[in-house]
Amino acid sequence: MNGPTPSRNLLSIRIAAVMLLACWPVFSPAQTETALQLLTIPEPDLGQLQPGTQAKLRRAQDYFHGQESSLEGKPLGRAYGKLAMVYQALQLQAAAKAAYSNAIMLDPGAAQWPFYLAIYHEEIGEFAESARLYSASLKIAPQMAGTWLRLAEVLLEAGDLPGSEKAFRRTLALERGQVAAIAGLGTIALHRDQYRDAINAFEAALRIQPDATQLHYRLAMAYRNLGDRDKATAHLRKSGKRIPSSFHPWIELMKAREKGAAFYVRVGRNAATGGDYRRAIAVYGLALDIDPQNLAALYNLAATSLVMGNSERANGYLDQALTLAPDDQRLHDLRVRIRQTTDSEGDPAPW
Repeated sequence: MNGPTPSRNLLSIRIAAVMLLACWPVFSPAQTETALQLLTIPEPDLGQLQPGTQAKLRRAQDYFHGQESSLEGKPLGRAYGKLAMVYQALQLQAAAKAAYSNAIMLDPGAAQWPFYLAIYHEEIGEFAESARLYSASLKIAPQMAGTWLRLAEVLLEAGDLPGSEKAFRRTLALERGQVAAIAGLGTIALHRDQYRDAINAFEAALRIQPDATQLHYRLAMAYRNLGDRDKATAHLRKSGKRIPSSFHPWIELMKAREKGAAFYVRVGRNAATGGDYRRAIAVYGLALDIDPQNLAALYNLAATSLVMGNSERANGYLDQALTLAPDDQRLHDLRVRIRQTTDSEGDPAPW
């Protein structure tokens, strides 16, 4: 046989691979972002906003633009995403859409950016695109029960009963007793003329959440279709506007942008005054996430960490604060207290 030997074949493959790599275009970060075709964010008309809202938005915009040129890839994607959360919380939807789209392109491994963009499309009635984005988020974070619930509700609005039922059941598998999911299955049964199943689901949901008065209207429809006018009338009289409630941590995190960092600094101080230091740390952290340059949040995080006996973490927050305000005497006084605590053998005393 006169063909090339296996060793020659392997050598040829290696040479071809090297040549391919040599010819393959290498993008700089700026070229990569250009290749991704990042969207221009439409600037909202600040004149149409309340003064307090203008101030919150300006802080977020100034922080983003102050670091935009020094970031690339995922960090830049996260920066776009956090800016988008402010826009969305303030109902500035066009700007939010563009910023979230950039976040998804730059930080594709983060599940929250397609989730937030899905909410935008859901709110304007684009259910197919919303469902696609919720599904994309779930591929990254499949254990988020609240995202399964949002997907189920969008599919129900779109008329996809089998898909909606599957998503509602997945929600309940992850979060047993989720009232909105139980009620959703009842609504699907109502659409299918399975009135007894619908009644059982709505009554089960009301046992868990009696103040979800809108479910009485759905019960009235089910009983009316069964011909039981007395029960239909009784539930119609009890019906109200309150729908079954649900909780999604990402939605709460986005909505927090509307209140601003100062609000959560006050909440944190109240928690610390009451001795609930763990809650204080969590709330100060939320304030810092909203405004990474918030000096009050950094100072209180450092001071509370000191009270909890974590001098290393206290120094970390204090270092960030001193970068922002190197001449602030309060910060230098806190540094002295941290050193005294570290040098002493006793427990740190509350400030």
